[in-house]
Amino acid sequence: FLFSAKECIYKALYPLVRAPLQFRDVRLARDTSSEHYTAHLLRDYGPFLKGSELTVRRALLQPTTVLTMLAIYRLPGADYEIGGSW
Repeated sequence: FLFSAKECIYKALYPLVRAPLQFRDVRLARDTSSEHYTAHLLRDYGPFLKGSELTVRRALLQPTTVLTMLAIYRLPGADYEIGGSW
């Protein structure tokens, strides 16, 4: 799952930042009360500063299939929301 979560973060942020993000640039911590993970950026990444937290959700679709999701509602420093909820 860790690879899937980190890949999900990269694919969600890359269109906004247009710069590579390395596997080691993100640390994941599991919320033991849910299927959520908190991702901590270990370096500045475009408008996302070092230490930024992102919530990654996980759903086990089948024993061999995992779906990971990340939604970005507001860019750092923006005074508006992009929209949507989950």
